Amino acid sequence: QNMYFNAYIGEKRITRYVREFEDKFNYTWSSTPRLIGKFWYYQERNVTEQRPRYLRCRKPFRDSQLILDSNKLPPDVKVALFQPSLSGDYYIYEITQSGSEKTIIHIGNMSNSQPVDKEIMVGRGGYCKWLDDESGFYYKKPDPLLVEKSQPDYYQRIYFHRLGDDPSDD
Repeated sequence: QNMYFNAYIGEKRITRYVREFEDKFNYTWSSTPRLIGKFWYYQERNVTEQRPRYLRCRKPFRDSQLILDSNKLPPDVKVALFQPSLSGDYYIYEITQSGSEKTIIHIGNMSNSQPVDKEIMVGRGGYCKWLDDESGFYYKKPDPLLVEKSQPDYYQRIYFHRLGDDPSDD
């Protein structure tokens, strides 16, 4: 099959056809916006980009503010979860490296996109929930005393992180 493919189609032709296709169908994909508090949050990705950008706006798709561009992260890192706070002052995002089950929680300030606290090593995450007053949030991670190396998904425990506190105190 490989010999047939290379003889009749070849890698150069495929590359040319892909580029022609991208030029003709260069578009931006957007997720369905979701209303959280006063802002609409959505993801957007150009067909030539590998990963989405996370944005918000007061009216869907108008005067959008870029919150996080996951294309600027290292190539082997992806955003596993993005969760803004109700007022829109803060956001949480979890990142994971390719081939790893370990996630890291980052907390950012919407006004300047700067980190608010130290990153939190989670293990296998996927859940974060802000308190209504935004003083902190809940997240889950494996209980280090009970987890078995062969079954990291079991024995999850809920932790609470108060903004400004050291994550080791959670």
